[in-house]
Amino acid sequence: WQSFGQEFIEPELLNFIDDIPNEGIYFDLGASTGIFSIYAAAKGNTTYCFEPEATNFNILNRNAYLNKAMIAGNFNAFNIAVSNKLSLDTMFMKKFEASAHDKILGQSMARDGKEVFQADYEQRVLAISLDEFCALENIWPTDIKIDIDGAELDAIEGMTNTLKSSSLKRIFFEISEVEESSLKALEIVKGFGFN
Repeated sequence: WQSFGQEFIEPELLNFIDDIPNEGIYFDLGASTGIFSIYAAAKGNTTYCFEPEATNFNILNRNAYLNKAMIAGNFNAFNIAVSNKLSLDTMFMKKFEASAHDKILGQSMARDGKEVFQADYEQRVLAISLDEFCALENIWPTDIKIDIDGAELDAIEGMTNTLKSSSLKRIFFEISEVEESSLKALEIVKGFGFN
């Protein structure tokens, strides 16, 4: 059901993916069920997607399997969180359901810090900085999408070498205008010359 209507829900993200140049390397932080990662890979972009939550990652891999002929050789999926350092952390899930929202790394507080919730389920996850990942894999993105519901600052703090890289051309990420850490993440990105 998620694949229907995406062109109406997030048209800016589809435009962002459409504008990735040939031989682009797309990193999708917070890939969820993989709709946008698979789209990027099917367009011929080398795609790395990161989704720490188990039910979403399961569907992401099922979607990759169903589309394997179109994405062969371009698709790489990792069941890890992206943060500011190598660590073990916890994802707090308001509702343990595939594709549900409010799956937050490190805290049981909904996006914008307006609602503390009782987690229906807590999942332990491995977190790594993007700089560490890129060094391990020996690959640097040209384009990054970040949709990680309140954990943007930690992810941005863990990608300073990536932000300095001449390979990186564009970043697409969600911010909250009422969340201090989100605004700080935006300022860090701007400090590296992005606008």
